[in-house]
Amino acid sequence: MQSADAIADYVSENPGQVRFSMIPSSTDHFFWAQFFQEAGIDMADVRLVGYPDTGEQVSALMAEEIDFAMFNLPSGGAFFEDGTFRALGIAHPERLDSMPDVATLREQGIEMDHSTSRGIFAPKGTPQEVIDAIADAYEQALENEEVQSRIENEFGSVVRFLAGDDYQAFLDENEAALSAAAENIDFQN
Repeated sequence: MQSADAIADYVSENPGQVRFSMIPSSTDHFFWAQFFQEAGIDMADVRLVGYPDTGEQVSALMAEEIDFAMFNLPSGGAFFEDGTFRALGIAHPERLDSMPDVATLREQGIEMDHSTSRGIFAPKGTPQEVIDAIADAYEQALENEEVQSRIENEFGSVVRFLAGDDYQAFLDENEAALSAAAENIDFQN
């Protein structure tokens, strides 16, 4: 399989047999629910296999106990580089500099993004000037090329600074997408 857009056909040809790893109630659990929804895959046709952590998922994929897993670059990057794993799609709106030949899910017709977003939150009532000072410090730090390189290459994240209303809009949009995906998750199994 060369790309993520072929997963739906593979599941269709092998209903009930295709195994996807996930950590229950984690980001990858939500990723798969959203992916299945956007790719037109019925969750009844797949097998979600739970693991306690990412390291166990990596081992399971290497041992071929599962067919698919969702990893970030720190977890799977070395395996992508040496050819042990094949990257089927990037769940970020843009291709990653570290994997320029791997198409995004959107480029493959799967209309979703999925990336970890970190934010700074303050107690209600924190003076705006304090919030602004912290936001300014973060924005300035994220302009540093060395910091950007570490975040992207060591932590597998994409540097994207949003403050105030822009960050709130991002959180609202992300919550709506995850809430829709969560409706398709059976948290009992």
